[in-house]
Amino acid sequence: KDYGITVERLAINMDAITEEVVVYCRPGFADLVAHNSYVRVFQEDVEGQGMGNPTLLPSFETPIEIPANSTYTFYTSSGSGSLQSMYHTSGSASVNSAFVSDETIDINEGYSAHFPFGAPKSPTQWNGVVYYSIPQPSARPSQAPSMSVSPSSQPSMIPTLQPSGRPSVSAAPSSEPSLAPSKSAQPSSEPSLAPSKSAQPSSEPSLAPSKSAQPS
Repeated sequence: KDYGITVERLAINMDAITEEVVVYCRPGFADLVAHNSYVRVFQEDVEGQGMGNPTLLPSFETPIEIPANSTYTFYTSSGSGSLQSMYHTSGSASVNSAFVSDETIDINEGYSAHFPFGAPKSPTQWNGVVYYSIPQPSARPSQAPSMSVSPSSQPSMIPTLQPSGRPSVSAAPSSEPSLAPSKSAQPSSEPSLAPSKSAQPSSEPSLAPSKSAQPS
């Protein structure tokens, strides 16, 4: 949407086990061929809170900035490729269609695929929560005049459902990793690759794009 956001961390829907979780992301919608276009932004052992309960991942070492009016894909998965550790929900529309949104971001349906980047299933909805903030413009005056003729109404870059500290999108089950975010719970055995307009997890790695939305 019209404001950029900073994605600080995610929560996912996984079994009550301790397992390695990985998160990849890329600008744009999910790419089912160019796997090397994804950058790993998280890899760590995580203690799951059980199906239907959000499992909060540690904050990203480097928060992910998503510019206004752009799309990012997040792929969350079990690093072992376990089929019964993360959950997503079957989609109800089509890949890249929003299934949850606020004034700032949209989260789209996408794909689920076994880790690493296995055969995709679609459409699916990622089960998880996106924690994001909206960067505030600097109050410090610039040292040189700018060339713009009219003031800009757009703050800096990066997304979520509400500024800082407020989770977006609720978590629900599915036994495959989720490539696209989702709201409700239904187990599924493949990871999810679904796009989101800002970003979110499942039982197999998740490959979903997200678009930064307007502030909500």
